[in-house]
Amino acid sequence: MSKVFPIDIVYMWVDGADPKFAEQKALWQKKLGVMPNNDNHISRYIDNQELRYSLRSVATYAPWINKIYIVTNGQVPSWLDTTHPKIRIVTHAKIMPADSLPTFNSRAIESCIADIPELSEHFLLANDDCFISTPVEPKFFFDRKGRAIVRFLKAKFTAEKLSRSLYQRSIAYTLNLISQRYQKVGDWQPHHNIDAYRKSCYLDCINDFKDEFAALRRQKFRSLSVQRIIFALYAYVKNKAIMRIVNHSSYSLFHADSLYIDISSIAVMAQQIFAKTPHLLCINDEPYVKDAQRDDYKTLLGVMFPNAQPWEKLPPTPVDDEQLRKIVTELQKTRQAVRKAKIYRFIHWFFSVKNYRHNRKKHKVLTILGIRLSRRIE
Repeated sequence: MSKVFPIDIVYMWVDGADPKFAEQKALWQKKLGVMPNNDNHISRYIDNQELRYSLRSVATYAPWINKIYIVTNGQVPSWLDTTHPKIRIVTHAKIMPADSLPTFNSRAIESCIADIPELSEHFLLANDDCFISTPVEPKFFFDRKGRAIVRFLKAKFTAEKLSRSLYQRSIAYTLNLISQRYQKVGDWQPHHNIDAYRKSCYLDCINDFKDEFAALRRQKFRSLSVQRIIFALYAYVKNKAIMRIVNHSSYSLFHADSLYIDISSIAVMAQQIFAKTPHLLCINDEPYVKDAQRDDYKTLLGVMFPNAQPWEKLPPTPVDDEQLRKIVTELQKTRQAVRKAKIYRFIHWFFSVKNYRHNRKKHKVLTILGIRLSRRIE
């Protein structure tokens, strides 16, 4: 499908290492009596240079993107040339109610995205740790009628998950809101990646849930509230979106629409990524991630998205040549191992599915042969 309407992309970005930001955050936590927890941990605000590489991924694999909006609290990445015609910096003050500022709650910020001046009707919303890692066309995000394609994961809301995870409780709360107001929806959760929206539908959702969004915008830190999945669910029940169910771990033998992983060693991250060659990739920071792993993460991004773009006025910190050679060697080994594993999975699937019903004995022989063959393939 050729692009027949402009599609913008919106990012939310913060530099948690900024002393002014850290001081203000600590002040409001103390003032409101907010105890440190997983949802306001510093890992939620760390800048690992993801935005630089995410923008590179967009330029490389989705060059048809129209404008790039970056929503911040007033901070601007030091390397970003804000005079570039494609880049727009939008401060929280431009789109959020004055009495909600300052905010440290990404959900509250997300609820105001549709108020960005000049934002196109069709837009994508991304966190800075989300990347496009293979070529995509507009039809990956919108159908021919302009309806958004919304992606969900199947969820299992156990008592244990709900008791220890604010994220899970907020999703369950949001699903219940939609089910009570409109129609029963399944146990779904966000695919935690780049999402497609219609601005008009986004605003309609906010208007239909005025009280819930008003309460959300008053929350300076995350607490039980509507979660971003509400916009996709609303569009779906209003027949203004097409639903896709994805599975991060086993969407298909060879490919994933959307992949979500945590920061770890280069070898582990590379194996996870190359095993699925996803269109959309999110690499998430967590409280338990070590600084050495974050360094690996930045290096991996530099290898995956090496081409600087016109809006970069400062280059990234260079990687030692010897370190880079080791990384490239490791990635080559990982690619070979992953290719072998994919071939094995296909052979095993082919023999087991195609032959099992016809002849169990033959199925066993062919499976053994398939395993042996896959071991010979490099």
